[in-house]
Amino acid sequence: MIGCGGIELLILLAFLAVPFIGAWVFRDATAREMDSPVLWLIVILIGNVFGLSVYLIVKPKVHLIKCHHCDRKRINGSATCPHCGNA
Repeated sequence: MIGCGGIELLILLAFLAVPFIGAWVFRDATAREMDSPVLWLIVILIGNVFGLSVYLIVKPKVHLIKCHHCDRKRINGSATCPHCGNA
């Protein structure tokens, strides 16, 4: 009988969480108007916890607000929203 021990379950949960964490990093990098959100997504997918740690240290420390037009986050004080292009 094949059972699922604690370490196997932890590894399975880690693999299932990677796409959600990658999507969050891509959206966060886009909202913070970073140069290449796709590159950060690749770093997270390849580097896992180490890549996420690097991203959390390197990302710009700015205040994000909700855009009135598209309801997505953008930098407070930026001229336009990176998602919809409206002011």
